[in-house]
Amino acid sequence: MSPPLGGGTWGRETTIRRNTLNINDLTIGELEEIEANTGQPFADLLADDKPRSALLKNIAWIIKRKEDPTFTLKKASALTMEEINQLITVEDDATKSE
Repeated sequence: MSPPLGGGTWGRETTIRRNTLNINDLTIGELEEIEANTGQPFADLLADDKPRSALLKNIAWIIKRKEDPTFTLKKASALTMEEINQLITVEDDATKSE
């Protein structure tokens, strides 16, 4: 597993704490929120050549909001990278077989 800002491509599954969030499990509304907040199509946010901070913030917001409905995007902006890394661990296709 590599950290969210590490090299390599983003896989479809992201391990969150001890659970797995499959990107396909995000609702259309959640994807729309991410796109509205970042101003970019979701698929573009996954490209290797794109900055990932907005994507990380929005995914962290959605994860934390599922745990605490009062969690805001502003609160997600205050998360440290250490906190983000505790929420989101990226697993790409190469590391799945290990």
